[in-house]
Amino acid sequence: MKRKDCDNISLNSLRTGAAQRAAQAGSLVAVVLVLGGVGLRAAQAGSLRMWGSAVVVGDEIHLGDVCELTGFDEAGQAALTELVLTAGPPAGGSRVVHMDMVRAGLAQAGTNLATTSLFGAMQCTVVRPAALAMPSKSIVAAPGAVQSAAKSRDQATTGNPPSSTQYTLRKAVIEYFHGELARYGGRADVVFDRTSEQVLDLSGPTYTFHVRRRSGPALGLIPLEVEVLADGDVVQTVPLVAQVSMIRQAAVARRAINQGATIDALDVEVASMSFSRIEHLGMDDAARVIGQRAKRFVPAGSMIEPAMLEAVPLVVRGQLVTLTSTAGGIRVVTAAKSTQDGLLGETVKVQAVDAKRVDFDAVVVGPGKVELCATSVLSSVTSSERNRP
Repeated sequence: MKRKDCDNISLNSLRTGAAQRAAQAGSLVAVVLVLGGVGLRAAQAGSLRMWGSAVVVGDEIHLGDVCELTGFDEAGQAALTELVLTAGPPAGGSRVVHMDMVRAGLAQAGTNLATTSLFGAMQCTVVRPAALAMPSKSIVAAPGAVQSAAKSRDQATTGNPPSSTQYTLRKAVIEYFHGELARYGGRADVVFDRTSEQVLDLSGPTYTFHVRRRSGPALGLIPLEVEVLADGDVVQTVPLVAQVSMIRQAAVARRAINQGATIDALDVEVASMSFSRIEHLGMDDAARVIGQRAKRFVPAGSMIEPAMLEAVPLVVRGQLVTLTSTAGGIRVVTAAKSTQDGLLGETVKVQAVDAKRVDFDAVVVGPGKVELCATSVLSSVTSSERNRP
C-alpha cells in the first residue's frame, strides 16, 4: 500500500471517529466559525485553561463556557469564545466536556494546535439549571425579605437589604464574598460567568437566597450552590461559578529601597491592590515596615512582603547603652555595655563598666536604651554577697 493511501485511510478513520463521537454527544461543532467575517484560523497562538465546572443556560456549550482564553488576538479570541463544542445539557441536567472534545473542536475550526497551549482540568462538568419562573417586572425587596447572613464559611445567606434597593441574586453572592473576605481586611471583586446572567437577576421579595460554597480556595474560580426560596420553601438549587479576587490595602515601596537599607517613612506608602491568592497578601500597615531592614533590593512600586525584611537590632554586642533602673521611686540612669544583640522588647545581658564587670538582665526599650529587670537586681545583689570576702 502506498503512503498516500495510508494517509487517506488514517485521515478518513479519524474523521469518521470524530463524527461518531460528535453525534453521540449531540455535537454542534462548526468546521470554521466566522464572526463578523473573521475566521478561527486567525487565532494561531495562545492558551486555554479548562475549568472543572461550568454553568450554561442555553442549548449549546461554547468554548468560552468551559475554558479561559488568553494570549489570542482580539478577533481570534472573540471567534474562539463562541465556538460551539456540543449541545447543552437538558434543563436541570449536566454534561461532561472532555479535553479531547476541545482539541477536536479547535482542530476542525482550523486552529493551529502546535502553537496553542491546553491545560487545566481534563474534563468540565457543565450544569444547566432547571427553568425558573422569572418575575415579569423589577421587584423591590422589602425590609426583612432576605434572611440574615450566617458567619459560617460553608453556609451563608444574604443580609437585609434596604427597601429602596432592588436586591438580586447577584448582590447576594457579592455580599457573601464580602463577608468571607472581611476577616482579611479586604473586599471581594466578583466576575460571573456570562451564562449566569439569567438567574443572577432574580430578585426579592419574591425570592430569597442561601449562598453556599461547594469547594475550592478562598480566591480564584469558585463553584457555588444557591438555594432559591419562595415563601420559605426551596424552589430551585442553582449552581454558579464565580471568579473572585480581593481588593486590599498593602504596603508598597514609594521609591527604590537598596539591600541592607533601613526603611523609613518616606520609603513606603499604602495602596489598594488586587490579590488572587490569600497567601500572597502583603502587610496592610506601613508601621510594620518602617524601621526594618531590606534583605534585598526592592524596586519602586513593588509590594513589600515579610520575606523581604529583617528586624534591625536596637542594641548590638559591645555597644555602650543607657541603662535605666527604678527602685523605691528612685530612677537611676547609668552606662553599661551590652554583651548581646537585641531587638525591641528582648532581654539581653549587659555589663557594668566598672572593674567588677557585674552582669545584669535588661530589656531593650529603644535604640541604645535598656531597662534593668527587677529580678536581675536581686540576683546581682545576691551574687555580690556571695563573693564578699
